[in-house]
This record gives sequence, structure tokens and C-alpha cells, in this order.
Amino acid sequence: MMNLPDLELLCNIARGELQCDATLVTIIGPSASYVVASTDPAWRGCEIPRDHSICAHTLMNGAPLLVRHPEADVRFSAMNLVRRDGVRFYFGFPIKISYPEGGGTTAVGTFCCVHTGATRDVSESQYALMATLAEGATRVMACRASHLLEG
Repeated sequence: MMNLPDLELLCNIARGELQCDATLVTIIGPSASYVVASTDPAWRGCEIPRDHSICAHTLMNGAPLLVRHPEADVRFSAMNLVRRDGVRFYFGFPIKISYPEGGGTTAVGTFCCVHTGATRDVSESQYALMATLAEGATRVMACRASHLLEG
């Protein structure tokens, strides 16, 4: 599910609005997070061990996650993204795929922004935009998954 220009477009909008280093779309597997789209080419195609992925926490909670100081949070301070790569801000939304015929939903990935500079506040309008963009990413991924299953 790589090279999806629609996801890249959504990432670019979020990055511009939040002025963060990178916006990512991830799929979370049993042992790793896989970056399927990003505003930063260095992130594209990356595989991050699940125990070093802030996105895995977003997935487990099933709700948006805003972390202004991951270096001061016991859940994240030992992660390579924080210790080695210097991530100081994370804002992510789960991507939930619906099952047909009332089968419920399951979180399969995230739409998130990361930043290594000074932490930042998120306004109500930025939060609302991120929620809308995450919903767009969810629809793109659901459509892509549907096409993969059909073909």
C-alpha cells in the first residue's frame, strides 16, 4: 500500500497547518509500524519496531493522542524516536477500518505529525483539521484495502 498520492496530499496539508517536521500515515502490525506515506522522504517505507512507536499507543487507545513532551513521559522517553531522533512533539489520530454489515471497526494505523523542534500548542481549528484529514486518510486506506481484496 505504498505510493498513494492522496495520502501524501493529506500529509502535506497537515504539515503546512501544524508547521511540523513531518506528517506520516502508518499501518501498525504485530511487531512494527510501517510508514506508508510521509511528507519527509526519509520516513517513507520505514519500519519502526512497535515498542519504539508512539503510533502504537495511539492505536491501542483508539483515540487521538497529543504528546507535547515525549522526553518527559515514561511511556516514550526511552524510545529511539525520542532519545536518538529528538522527537519533541507528537499528534496522532487512529485510522479505523469498518467491517461490512455492522461488523464494527478496528484501528489499523495512524495519521500523525511529529516535530523535533520546540513543542507547540494545537488550536481547536488545527485539531478539527487533523481529525478531518485523518478521516480522509481512513477513507483512502479503506478504499485501497477494498481494491486489494477484490483484485
